[in-house]
Amino acid sequence: EPKGKTALRDAVIIGIVRMLKVKQILIKIGSLKHKFIHIVLTDGDDTASQNSKDDLKGLFTTIGDELGDLCKTYFIGVGLEYKAKKELEEIARFG
Repeated sequence: EPKGKTALRDAVIIGIVRMLKVKQILIKIGSLKHKFIHIVLTDGDDTASQNSKDDLKGLFTTIGDELGDLCKTYFIGVGLEYKAKKELEEIARFG
């Protein structure tokens, strides 16, 4: 029986923000030739996020504008129940 809370949207947003920061560092050192892989792995329903789906969608738009084809996001759900699976599929459409 699951006991913890899951803040999936918040975690995805943290990942996006960190990738954008890494991009800025790579620009400063003149090495923006790397590609980014963003892996989102979850085993539960989002029960604790402070950010909305609209917030997440907006950041995926930003990362698309900033990184374009330099970034690919992969979504993996492990042992998800129906509701969590549907939410992960919806979030995956943003990225």
